[in-house]
Amino acid sequence: MASSYVIAAGASNNIWYLDPQGRIFRWNGSAWSQPGQPTDRASDIAVGPTGAVWAVNPAGQVFQWDAGQNKWLGPDPVAKDVIAITVDADGAVWVVNKHGAVYVKPSGGSWTEKPSPQPAPGGTWIYTVKPNDRLYQIVREQYGVAEHQIQPIVDQIVALNKLPNPNDIDPGQKLIMPPK
Repeated sequence: MASSYVIAAGASNNIWYLDPQGRIFRWNGSAWSQPGQPTDRASDIAVGPTGAVWAVNPAGQVFQWDAGQNKWLGPDPVAKDVIAITVDADGAVWVVNKHGAVYVKPSGGSWTEKPSPQPAPGGTWIYTVKPNDRLYQIVREQYGVAEHQIQPIVDQIVALNKLPNPNDIDPGQKLIMPPK
């Protein structure tokens, strides 16, 4: 669910509001109404310049509002594990997933991955987790250090990425790595 209030605006007074409980409201010109939820609740919402409305539910699924049918369509079969969404001035939908990967879907197009932003300077770098990767193995292969030097580097990776469980990393996830 949303951790705070979110408001998104598009053309022709197309105003949408998301409260901290994840309930979606739409301004009809004189009052707020609830048009229904994408599944249960929403965690983020965005409105494009043409009035297209997109929402993300707490499961990370993306839905689009169909004003003609007056209902949410989706979930989108491609966009998964999404934590944030926006729509740019050209109507392209941009999302970030829980792994930090950035995807864009141009109006009428299909999703493509964009390079993720690089972390702040200081010698850190990005590693993309592969299937069956484990932090100890990644450190051993990427840093070539002795066995007793692995744990301090794993601890740095956990801290840099705010990982609640160092054994819970997923293929495609982008990890900020300490300098070599």
